Amino acid sequence: MQKLLKAYRKRLTNLTSSNKSLLLLTLPAEQFMDLHELDFLDNRPSFEIVQHLIAGKTRIPLCDALDSRYDKVNEAAKKLRRVARTAAFIEQERGSQDLYVGYPVVRGKLTDGTPVRCPLLFFPVRLALENNCWSLHPREDEPPQFNKSLLLAYGYFNHVKITDEFLETDFEGFDKESLAFRTQLYELLKQSPLEINFNPDSFKNQLQFFQTFKKADFEDAQRNGEIKLFPEAVLGIFPQAGSYLMPDYGQMIEENAFDEPGDFFRKKQPASQPSKGETAEASLITPLPLDASQEQAIRLIKSGQSLVVQGPPGTGKSQLIANLMADYAARGKRVLLVCQKRVALDVAHNRLQQLGMADFIGLVHDFKQDRKPIYAQLNRQIEMLDEYKRLNLSLDAIYLERDFSNESRRIDKLSAELEEFRRALFDNSVCGLSVKELYLTSNPA
Repeated sequence: MQKLLKAYRKRLTNLTSSNKSLLLLTLPAEQFMDLHELDFLDNRPSFEIVQHLIAGKTRIPLCDALDSRYDKVNEAAKKLRRVARTAAFIEQERGSQDLYVGYPVVRGKLTDGTPVRCPLLFFPVRLALENNCWSLHPREDEPPQFNKSLLLAYGYFNHVKITDEFLETDFEGFDKESLAFRTQLYELLKQSPLEINFNPDSFKNQLQFFQTFKKADFEDAQRNGEIKLFPEAVLGIFPQAGSYLMPDYGQMIEENAFDEPGDFFRKKQPASQPSKGETAEASLITPLPLDASQEQAIRLIKSGQSLVVQGPPGTGKSQLIANLMADYAARGKRVLLVCQKRVALDVAHNRLQQLGMADFIGLVHDFKQDRKPIYAQLNRQIEMLDEYKRLNLSLDAIYLERDFSNESRRIDKLSAELEEFRRALFDNSVCGLSVKELYLTSNPA
């Protein structure tokens, strides 16, 4: 199961040129910063930052947050503040920590002509402002790692097998001295399927400025199949997948919660039982029409089971989802519906709107652009609290609840009678054959 989860996690990796972990030609100020811009701003060469990262230092000073005598310090601090703000926002919104120092940087083309310009290694870090000084703190829970996007793209476009063992190379056992670390990295790459040319400058204790390129100029300057290494270092946001599911796969792999593929679907939650005084029929609050298969699916879900519902368009999948959401919302539960395609969310949203639930649904297509209307909706709900209370305590609501309860009991009674008939028709305990089979096989003549 671990192997299967890792295979699916790899499929989440974005191998297009839009992935900054594959093609980084410029450094957008909100997300990236060239570490060489910090050269001697803290009276230390910029390469010392890399040395400290390799050595595993717990705190690495970068520069002051403000220096009235030196404009370069203020400019660097401004860039660090932007990157820190973006990293904090992403962690808050997605729950993922995507801030890394990328070093060294590869430059070239894969054999099919795909351009690559990105870090070879990622050092997971967090930025902190302490005592008017910006500093880096390596993340204790995550060691240095290969740029998996680069390795997966290399294997895919160069038709080379990159093993899971190589992808998950543990650099914890490497030497903590920077020159010895780079020498070990060189030897590791020599024995690997990767063909990356080490630039002699890569062994110098010095960083180079991160050179910016226009895409056309960069592609013209590179040759197919040739990849070189450069002593450049970048601090920035490098999401490790184009999907927000990546942290979930990582957690499942780490916890090793599933032994077999079927366990993924069989893992159950405690069964949801009708509350005291509630009938089986009253435990379902489904405002839209539903057939027997849809009702069975809802009952299975409410009993704690996970299942996949499939069918061609028009067979009631969206109606089933809307009924399920309405049922849980009616019991005071919070429901989250996520979907790959926008149109599917809109269909479910429209169905719930038609039921009069518009005030209680937040539709989010873009977590940045839709923030304002969501806040406005929350404000409107707060203002309507007294009106909601009045409607819930009105005579109409009380009569409706009573009628619903009576009808539910009547349906339960009829269902029990029909169930007795069903058991009798299929009972073969008396003579080895059921009444139904005797009837169907008998000759009326």
